[in-house]
Amino acid sequence: MARPTMGPRPARLKRSGRFSLIRCRLAALPGLFDDQQLLLVRQARPLGDFVDGAAATDTDTPCIEYADLDTGRSDAGAWGGLKGHGGRRIVELWGCLPYSSNAFCLQTLLSARFRAGPSNARKTNVSEESTVMHPITTVRGAIVSAFVLAIVLSVILTTTLVGADGLGFHHAQLDRWLHIVSGVMWVGLLYYFNVVQVPALADAAADKGGPGGAAITKYVAPRALWWFRWAAVLTWVTGAYFLLFGYGTPVMHKAFTLQPGFVTIGVGAWLGTIMLLNVWGLIWPNQKKILGLKPATDEEKAKARKVALYASRVNFILSVPMLMCMGGQSHGLPF
Repeated sequence: MARPTMGPRPARLKRSGRFSLIRCRLAALPGLFDDQQLLLVRQARPLGDFVDGAAATDTDTPCIEYADLDTGRSDAGAWGGLKGHGGRRIVELWGCLPYSSNAFCLQTLLSARFRAGPSNARKTNVSEESTVMHPITTVRGAIVSAFVLAIVLSVILTTTLVGADGLGFHHAQLDRWLHIVSGVMWVGLLYYFNVVQVPALADAAADKGGPGGAAITKYVAPRALWWFRWAAVLTWVTGAYFLLFGYGTPVMHKAFTLQPGFVTIGVGAWLGTIMLLNVWGLIWPNQKKILGLKPATDEEKAKARKVALYASRVNFILSVPMLMCMGGQSHGLPF
């Protein structure tokens, strides 16, 4: 097999019967380590075709093929990286792929990942597990790294500015921090839907000769909506917690009844509550029909699109004064 080309230029590769690609690194395939949705997974060839290295036609579609290596085969140990691991799944990566030949090993995809048998669910490769939480190439790793860095900085700053005696667990401050982070996630995705995705899908529908928006509705929208709706819940819950415990005494009833001293935060709390109800009562139920997650006729889908759009647009409008009120309680209103 020809040496892989460097950089993002696609290299047209023949499938090989050996595990030579295990030492290659995919460099221009975002999302690869998260869900492998950009790759087509097939199991079209028999095991012998893998092991014996039979040639096959090229393809322009990035693919993974896999098979279970029989422990009884005499050549099972000949597979580099699988030596002594007979009976586990082997994979081949082939097709038109942009990648680099630098040394980060794609154990996540190209190593013996599952034990063969009725239950193909147990991970068996230690080096694969080390890449699952990679801080750069995985979403989970990046999230964990961000929170770890924030905690370390909090400890350093408290020690530097206050002294070691100031260190401790401050639940109200922790809750406010989580409230801000989840709120950024929620409102950020709300702005993405209204400013980016909805207009883009409208342009895609109008472009009759274009690729359309099927990939967005199939892969992007469901994931974005998952983060969107649960970030909304976490934002509201952490906000309610702070109103109960962040002021030294519960003030949640004072905020929601707009009592003196809590009018600004109360208005923000009401706006946030209306937005949360819109998410779970209108946006998400109708999006399930639009995305095909819930059976619906064409007429019902058309109505769902209108309801979801209007509810999302209302939330978009409410979000700006809501953020003003949330910040205005402590920092003052702009006018």
